[in-house]
Amino acid sequence: MPEPRPPALDRPLACLRGLCTPRRAAFVLRSSAAATLSYLIAQRVGLPFPVWAAISATIVSQERYRDTRFNLLARTAGTVIGMVAAVAVHELVARLGGIGVPAQIAIGTALCALVALAAPALRVCMRTFLIVLLGAQPALPLRQVALYRGGEVLIGALLTTLLHWVSEPRRRVRR
Repeated sequence: MPEPRPPALDRPLACLRGLCTPRRAAFVLRSSAAATLSYLIAQRVGLPFPVWAAISATIVSQERYRDTRFNLLARTAGTVIGMVAAVAVHELVARLGGIGVPAQIAIGTALCALVALAAPALRVCMRTFLIVLLGAQPALPLRQVALYRGGEVLIGALLTTLLHWVSEPRRRVRR
């Protein structure tokens, strides 16, 4: 006769059974594949921080395709806004005689926060601005840093959306 299972295990096992629906399993597999493949692709093309591609893939990935697609559009737009803000603030400051990084942070974050207030889905622009501005290196122009970060984010966002689109069951149209 098998030994009875301790009651303490029943609750976690019941929770796991609820997580194992086909849609949820697809989400888990898709997210894992997108993060891994995004990292490998970004690394293969020579981007300096492929971790941003993997992070972007997991941020954009959602259970439903329409939510994933919305996140792709919002993340892409917010990232571009943050990139442009970082480069614009940095170059404007350089033309005006230069002010320190803390002042650049204050100006750029305020501009991006205004965007985020108007369109909350674009809130990522505030983080992107800071990541680009503070990711600058003496030997690498800020424009190049912005393009690297944008490329890393786009690889992750596009790949997770593509994987979702490919794996999404299609409704058949009756003729």
